[in-house]
Amino acid sequence: MAFYGGGEFDSLTSGLRDLRSGSLFEILSIVILLIAFIPLFTMVPLAGPMAPRMMPLAGLMITQIFFILGIALIAVILAILSFYKFYKAASHFKEYDPSRLGIGKTGVLLIIIAIILIIVAGAVLAGSVATSFSSSLITGPSHTPMGPANIGGMGMGLIGAAISLLLIVIIAGILALIGSIFFGIMVMRLGEIENVEPGFKTAGIIYIISVVLSLIPYIAIVGFILSIISLVMMYSYSGKSLEKLGVP
Repeated sequence: MAFYGGGEFDSLTSGLRDLRSGSLFEILSIVILLIAFIPLFTMVPLAGPMAPRMMPLAGLMITQIFFILGIALIAVILAILSFYKFYKAASHFKEYDPSRLGIGKTGVLLIIIAIILIIVAGAVLAGSVATSFSSSLITGPSHTPMGPANIGGMGMGLIGAAISLLLIVIIAGILALIGSIFFGIMVMRLGEIENVEPGFKTAGIIYIISVVLSLIPYIAIVGFILSIISLVMMYSYSGKSLEKLGVP
C-alpha cells in the first residue's frame, strides 16, 4: 500500500537527490579502494636477466605503497562524503514523514557514533603502544633499556588496553549493525510512498541482508557484493523516482 508523507514535497525530492549522490559516492569509494590494492599483487621480487635494469625492488615497493595510500585517501574522502549525503537524505526524509522515515536518521547517527568509537579506540591503542614502548626504553631492571621484567610489564599493559578497546569495538560493531538495519528499513519504506519507485523495497531488503552476511566468516564476500548491488539500486531508483515526481 502506498502512502503520502505529511511533510513538504521538497523534503522528499531533496532526500532522493542526496540519497542518489550518497550512493554514487559510496560506489566510487568502493571501486577506487579496490583499484588501490591492485598493486599489492605486483609486489613480487624481480628476477631474471632484466632485473638489474629495472627499478630496485625497495624503490618499487615504496612507490607502490605511496600510490596505494594516495588512492585509499581519495576513497576515504568519498566515503565521508557519502555518509554526509546519507545523513542529509535521512534528515530530509524525516522531515517528510517522521513516523515512518525518521528511523533512517537514527540509523545513520548510530553508524557515525560507531565509526567515531572505532577511530578513538584505534588512536588510544596506538598511544598505549607508543607510551609503553617509550617507557620500556627509559627504565628497566639494572638500568638496562629492555629488561625481561620490563618487557613483561609492557606486554600485560598492552593486553589490558587491547581487551578494553576490543569491548569498545564490539559495542561499536553492534551500534553499526543496528544503525545499518534502521537505514535499510527506511529505504524499504521509501518504496511505499506514492510515485516513488517501489523497487526501493527490494533495495532495502538486499541492503539489510548484505550487512548481516558481511558479519559471517567465509561468506562475507557475498555480503560485500550484495551491498554494492543495493547501492546501485538506490542510485538507480532515486533517479527514476525523481523523474516520476517531475523533478529534473
